[in-house]
Amino acid sequence: MSARRRSIRRPGNRRDQGLTLIEVLIAVVVLTAGIVVVASGLTTALRAESWAEDEARAATVAGAILARMEAGELPIEETSGDVASDFPDDVPWQRYDLDADTQERTPVTGDLLYEITMATTDLEDFEEVTVTIAWTDGPTQRTLSVVRLFNVWEEADAAAAEEETP
Repeated sequence: MSARRRSIRRPGNRRDQGLTLIEVLIAVVVLTAGIVVVASGLTTALRAESWAEDEARAATVAGAILARMEAGELPIEETSGDVASDFPDDVPWQRYDLDADTQERTPVTGDLLYEITMATTDLEDFEEVTVTIAWTDGPTQRTLSVVRLFNVWEEADAAAAEEETP
C-alpha cells in the first residue's frame, strides 16, 4: 500500500473560517480610496469641460463683433459695454434670473462684458484691434482676447488712390 497522505478537512481549519475583520476593513479602505479618486477625476473633467465651453463661447462672441466691424456694420473704434444689451443676437449663452412667483425668466445683463481697444502697428494703414470678452465664473473673473489687424484707410488715402487710377 502506498504511503500517501490525505489532508483531512476539519471544522477548525483556517481556510474554512472565511475572512478576518482586518481583511474586510483593508478591502473597504482600498475600495473607498478608489471611489474617491474616480469621483475626483470626474469632477476635474467636468470643470475643465465647462471652462473650455465658456472659452469657446467667448471666442464666438468676439469673432461676431470683429466680423461686424469687418463688414462695416460697426465702426472701428475703441468702445466697451455689455454684450447682452449691445449685441443681443450674438450671445450664444445667456444667463437668466427666474422669478420664483411668476416663473418668468429675465436675462441677466452685465454678466458678459466686452472692450474694444486699438493700437497702431508698424504696418502702414493697419491697426491692431483687440476685442476682450469678460465674464464671471463663480468667484473668478475670466477674460478672453481676440486680436485682428484691420486695414484702416483714411479718407485722404482713399481720395489719393482714386486720383491715381486712370
